[in-house]
Amino acid sequence: MKKWISYILLSALLFTAIPSLDVSAAETDWSGKLTANGNNINVTLAAPQAEPVNITSLHFRIQVSAGSGKMDAPTFKFADTVESKVKDAAAIKDTASGYILDIVISGTKDQNIFKTRQAGIGTITLHPAASTYKITAGFTGLTSENKEPAAEYMTSEGQFAQEVLLTDTRLVTIEKKTSGSGGGSFISGGGVSVDYSIASAIPAPSNSPDASKTPENTQVPAVSAAPGSSSVPAASSVPGISPVPAASSAPGISPVPDPAATATTAPETPAASQEPVSFDSQNKPQGKAAIKKGSSHINFNWNKIDGADGYIICQYNKTNSRYKTIKTISNPEKTTCSITMNPATSYIFRIRAFTISEDNSKIYGRYSDAIKITTAPASIKGLRAKRARNSKVSLSWKRVPGARGYQIFSSRNKNGRYSLAKTVKKGSIINTKIKQKGKKTYYYKIRAYVTNASKKRVYGNFCKSIPSKS
Repeated sequence: MKKWISYILLSALLFTAIPSLDVSAAETDWSGKLTANGNNINVTLAAPQAEPVNITSLHFRIQVSAGSGKMDAPTFKFADTVESKVKDAAAIKDTASGYILDIVISGTKDQNIFKTRQAGIGTITLHPAASTYKITAGFTGLTSENKEPAAEYMTSEGQFAQEVLLTDTRLVTIEKKTSGSGGGSFISGGGVSVDYSIASAIPAPSNSPDASKTPENTQVPAVSAAPGSSSVPAASSVPGISPVPAASSAPGISPVPDPAATATTAPETPAASQEPVSFDSQNKPQGKAAIKKGSSHINFNWNKIDGADGYIICQYNKTNSRYKTIKTISNPEKTTCSITMNPATSYIFRIRAFTISEDNSKIYGRYSDAIKITTAPASIKGLRAKRARNSKVSLSWKRVPGARGYQIFSSRNKNGRYSLAKTVKKGSIINTKIKQKGKKTYYYKIRAYVTNASKKRVYGNFCKSIPSKS
């Protein structure tokens, strides 16, 4: 992080030497993608389509951990297309079996990281230190306290880094098993998991059911061995992955990776009820929010996302341009939530679903559209009515924080119908005079109001009515 700060300062100095360009930066809809190729993982980031040219500096982190087996520190090589002046990648020891790759790119105003919407940043190379292993990689947060995938970037006209959350990020798992345990590619925990085990040289009859063939673990098709051949390489079903060698002891017999299939018979067609509902990280909730009348109590509701294990509600902070999780709902069946916030305040929220992967980390879906809502102001306190000259009544009250104005209602009967007598259109004014008709008793009550993003008024509750005589 210290390196990142120093690079930002360097960028600021470089920017002063080059003419400014008209560039504005979007703060949402960034995404990250990891693609496995053997023990290498290609890293790609995508900026929003609305993002203009010249994103000059970038900072993000990737967590790499070994669920089983051991590993040495991973290394990172930047793509040749990354032409920035400063490029740095440090492997930081995170846990006993894991590392954080801290990646920083920084350049001058005329250097642009994203020449197209997607930019290939570079390649992670894993260094397993065991014959069998299971290594998982995924984008993570910029601090140890916040694990939500995020990135910091800087544009050609910016002097400060802006943080954005990365959407559509999936874990990638590279796994190597012992000989004879079967090989192939399969989907695991919402991310791509690739198995590079060597298949057993003992073939099974071609009409035997394959116990390893499930919806998540598909047998790799193999080519039958020709006479006199000891083995024939199998065709991989995952593009970019090296094929897994398979062997056949007799011509015309297709090898099956798992010899245990001859001892254990699995159903050829699993029942539909046995298939778990998969989580699609492209799905985003359709969220809504409403306030309880006259209060700061916000009620959220959204549609259910298939395969989700829970949901989070994030609040936008205008001060640091960041979203922060304020509520986690761990019940996947629950699609409502209530939160009490500060009165007379405008908020922006987003909702996203998540699922729990095999290594207990969270895989997040896309954010909902922004939910803008303004809470009602607090009730008026300290209302007083004092008789004045010329048949007027002087009203005073305590100022309500955040109020944009006040409405004064009057009635001849305490429990009767009240009508609007006056609107005070400044929240700083806390007294006014109202003319009364005749020497009769009138009752007064006041409520404060604020305006929301649509310029509509949001009213607080009325205070207790008080009488006044002319």
